Amino acid sequence: MRWLATCHMGHYHNGEQTYRADLLPIVEPHFSHDGLPEDHGVEMYVARDGQRWYATRQAVTGWWFAIGAAGPPPDQWLYDGHDPPQGFPAQPEWDRFGGGTGSVNWD
Repeated sequence: MRWLATCHMGHYHNGEQTYRADLLPIVEPHFSHDGLPEDHGVEMYVARDGQRWYATRQAVTGWWFAIGAAGPPPDQWLYDGHDPPQGFPAQPEWDRFGGGTGSVNWD
């Protein structure tokens, strides 16, 4: 999912200053290189105005991971927990740029 975030940042800077709602199918083929199965379970959401996005995935352990942005790059938020995030990145559920208590399993 970090590759998806990298692609979102690149497109935002090189395109129309929005996050692409159609980016997941373009990036999906790379997921197998990161060890994810073909049925990877990644779901992606982009706000109507294209200024926020996030993607989630439930691991085989049942744990949820998410990555996204609440503003223009380099904004990045990480999440992991028992349940999926409740929506677009925001405190206290998400950790901005990671490294906090809400994203300890990302490292």
